[in-house]
Amino acid sequence: MSENLFFCTKIVSEKPDFNRQIGDLCFKPLRYLFNGRTVKLLNGVVHSETPAVQRKSFPKTLVSLLLFIPSTALGIIPKMLASKASTGIVKLHFKNKNFPHAIHSQKETPAIKIPSTSLAAHAPLIFKELTAFPPSSSLRKEYEIYTSAGSHAYKNQALFKDAHFFVRHGGMHAAYVSLNVRPVINLYREMGDDRAAKLSFEEITALEVAALYHDYGRVILQNDLGGDTHEMEQKGARACYLYLTEKMGIPKEIALKARNAILNKDIENNQGQSLENKCIFAEILQNCDCLAVLRADDWKFDPKYLNAMMRIQTGVFAKPDRLAKVYELIDNNKKFLLAVGDSPYDMQSFIDPSQTFRGHFSLATKHRFEMAPNCYQLMKDEMLKFPYFQKAILI
Repeated sequence: MSENLFFCTKIVSEKPDFNRQIGDLCFKPLRYLFNGRTVKLLNGVVHSETPAVQRKSFPKTLVSLLLFIPSTALGIIPKMLASKASTGIVKLHFKNKNFPHAIHSQKETPAIKIPSTSLAAHAPLIFKELTAFPPSSSLRKEYEIYTSAGSHAYKNQALFKDAHFFVRHGGMHAAYVSLNVRPVINLYREMGDDRAAKLSFEEITALEVAALYHDYGRVILQNDLGGDTHEMEQKGARACYLYLTEKMGIPKEIALKARNAILNKDIENNQGQSLENKCIFAEILQNCDCLAVLRADDWKFDPKYLNAMMRIQTGVFAKPDRLAKVYELIDNNKKFLLAVGDSPYDMQSFIDPSQTFRGHFSLATKHRFEMAPNCYQLMKDEMLKFPYFQKAILI
């Protein structure tokens, strides 16, 4: 009864709903008697969930019993007229409580005593969540009928047959995006971005965790081939926030920035908003995820979609060598992906247009890395073989 959305759950959101407020007020005696709860929403996701009553008293119980029937009757109609949007978000929240990323008390899941900047120690734990749900039978059927587009398709078509891991947005993608956080921050610092210069090690670590979780919603919803949806982003954002606060002890204000980065990384594309006021967390994550197009099977990479390039085009980054620095980041990422056999199509070098990077895809490497608990470390070890990344990753 305590999780009943209609009677026993009070929802508090940033956009007040008059009908919901009246209904929740009328249902207060009911929530008191039946151990209801209050759920707070922030930026379209569940921020907190608290019991309506910590300890009951005889006088309050007596008053609640007397008001129970008339107040409940009065509250039914306004509650029925309340907006369904918030209810849908909370319904998903309750539905997902059986998944590993659900909220737990500290007694159930004690915080892991590992320094918050030690991502290497946390990555295997996060990857257990990322690989907890292999492709469903329906997703495997999608893989079976999928045909890559472009002349390079033959290089990785076998990957979609009998795949037991997420082909596009699996472990290698998560690790790749996370490992690019520091190189992109380093790029922004070299461009003279004060926001990037002020990021602490704790904030950088939180961003790296956000990068690991940014497509976690695809795993939960079993959507590897479709486009991003708000529901996917909500699930990844929530899981990220919970891990940062409950497992790593990251301050809530930093964890909120990391969570919101997942929700807002593509805000200029999805909502047509200006890049001018975009949070540095979301901007860094957008660049990292955009670079991942270098490993796609049927898209050609175009640097104009990088937030860093947008900054250059609008004159924010005005250093003479700005383009060269972005091109250096792109070329080195291409070289790294070719080294691990995860970039099937050819690409002309941005630094030296006379040079062409020949696509390379390794099914064996893909199978070895994707489901490995130490996938993050395997990818990092390969990346650190490149002098460019040695400097950037160790900032």
